[in-house]
Amino acid sequence: GVSWAGFFVFGNGQKFSEDKIEVKINGPEEARSGQAATYRLVIRNRQRAPLANASLEVRYPDNFKIASVNPASDDQENRRWDFGAINEDEEKIIEISGALFGAPPMDLTLRTFLSYRPANFNADFQKVSNFITHLQPLPVEISITGPDAVSPGEEALYAISVLNTAEEPVKNLELSLKLPVNLKINSLAPAPTQGPTAWKLAELWPQA
Repeated sequence: GVSWAGFFVFGNGQKFSEDKIEVKINGPEEARSGQAATYRLVIRNRQRAPLANASLEVRYPDNFKIASVNPASDDQENRRWDFGAINEDEEKIIEISGALFGAPPMDLTLRTFLSYRPANFNADFQKVSNFITHLQPLPVEISITGPDAVSPGEEALYAISVLNTAEEPVKNLELSLKLPVNLKINSLAPAPTQGPTAWKLAELWPQA
């Protein structure tokens, strides 16, 4: 009955409420593929007693590329932080920076799992939190110009234009060609930077 009431009572009469264990996630509610993103995780113990064996596990959105974490994690995949004890009204902060990738529109979810054991309590608890970022379509237009028809063996010139229609630069783009099997390339300008028919566009300025 007490578990459904949302709190537990210790032997000394002290109450423990799961609602006073806070995990807040701050991050971008909207983003574009390739855009830098920073998540700020704030863990706070508002109990009048410390927590023991506290640890946080993070599950990242698909195709999230990590650039940095602060403080350093306790595993090579930057997924786990072992805090040990979290004292009364103590706060732990983790900042994770990287870039989001995907085929918009889609929702990307970052999940956290805080495991802990309240003082004077012989059981472990876990608090799960989620943060959703909506991945928006890129503000990029692609156009191809060239002849409507050519004869076998006849040379043809095609021009591909990539236009940024937003008011800010778009970063970390890659343009790749999927060619017909019967098309032979004589030259490409500028020269590809990613394999035989792909270009890395580090930064595309507005109306560029």
